Amino acid sequence: MKTFLKKVRTKISKSGSMDQLSLIGILNPIIKGWANYHRSIVAKSRFDKVDHEIWLKLWSWAKRRHPKKGSRWPLRKYFTTKKLRSYRFSVNDKSKKAIVERSLIKSSDISIIRHIKIRGEANVFSKQYDEYFEVRRSAKLMNSKTGIKTVLSLLKKRLLW
Repeated sequence: MKTFLKKVRTKISKSGSMDQLSLIGILNPIIKGWANYHRSIVAKSRFDKVDHEIWLKLWSWAKRRHPKKGSRWPLRKYFTTKKLRSYRFSVNDKSKKAIVERSLIKSSDISIIRHIKIRGEANVFSKQYDEYFEVRRSAKLMNSKTGIKTVLSLLKKRLLW
């Protein structure tokens, strides 16, 4: 967690004059990748701590960019409130035809998927556990994007034949 936070902090620190949309574009894949890697550990409190540390660094980044403004001004400019979540680091993206709101993802929003241990008596080579391993394999497929894409492509091929 320390190395991840150090990486995020250096990215934010080195983005002195970068616009908010670019900073969100840099940070989102880093946060999402780290959270997806650690999602099976079931550490929701750690995810909340990481989100808080990132928020503190973004708050100092916003205040540093506008030293002559009051403390509420950067809050209104860089952070928005949507639904029940306040102080989201977000910006309206006007580069396309429609205005789209881009916001920084929170690692605590990544769903936690627990790792399910294999039964001790289950053996891959035994015929009596074929159904057990088939259920495990299909559940694993349906919990990943690549697995869902694979299933959809197989269904399309089957429907086209």
